[in-house]
Amino acid sequence: MVLPGLAGWWLDGKTGTGWFAGIGFAIGLVVGVIHLIAMTRPLARQTRSTVKHSKRPEVSDNDDTAS
Repeated sequence: MVLPGLAGWWLDGKTGTGWFAGIGFAIGLVVGVIHLIAMTRPLARQTRSTVKHSKRPEVSDNDDTAS
């Protein structure tokens, strides 16, 4: 995520401009978020399928522990 920004900062130093670093950090942020979503998507699918197939414990109408 930081590497494109540092590359832009280096490029700004070589060319004398001031906007490559900003573009680099923005690209790094977008790519980082996309990568985070791609990594967590299989986990979310697995969690949803586990919840769908889990059984809830049965609750009886007569409670023997009540006094």
